[in-house]
Amino acid sequence: MDKSVKPVLGDTIYFEAWDKYQIGRLEKSAIICEDGDTIEGESLEEVTVIGVITWVITRTRDGEGPTI
Repeated sequence: MDKSVKPVLGDTIYFEAWDKYQIGRLEKSAIICEDGDTIEGESLEEVTVIGVITWVITRTRDGEGPTI
């Protein structure tokens, strides 16, 4: 996450709303949360964007391989 990057439409952002930290995608007039919920309208006033997600680490193995 990078706090110095200004978010633009389509960016994945890390934000705080109602004392809960979340990740979502910034859209024109809404934020789409990871669970599919949408924050829009007056509810956006409760959102504080903390930063833009710049890298995502994805697990590539399930750990079932041989032990070295």
